[in-house]
Amino acid sequence: MGICLVAWRSRAIWKWLLLALFVYLAANIDPRADLVLYIGLFCWGLLCFLESGLRLALATTIFIGLAAFSVLVKANFLVLVGLSSLLIAFGPRSPR
Repeated sequence: MGICLVAWRSRAIWKWLLLALFVYLAANIDPRADLVLYIGLFCWGLLCFLESGLRLALATTIFIGLAAFSVLVKANFLVLVGLSSLLIAFGPRSPR
């Protein structure tokens, strides 16, 4: 769902390129669960920067839930989730 929302906010060429690349990579990489977690964290983290208002709250809640799940699944996600959370919390915000 996260990758579809990021693609929806992109231009037409990037939208289809992103979706095609994801389908190709998800089908051909051996540890598929890790790829899905990485892509999910990236997309929901990116949506935390792009959205505002109620959608921002929803994107942040889903990112936190996915982050907690990924840390419980594999301990090496702790570093990635920690750095991503710091970047989201203290990163630059564009005025809207």
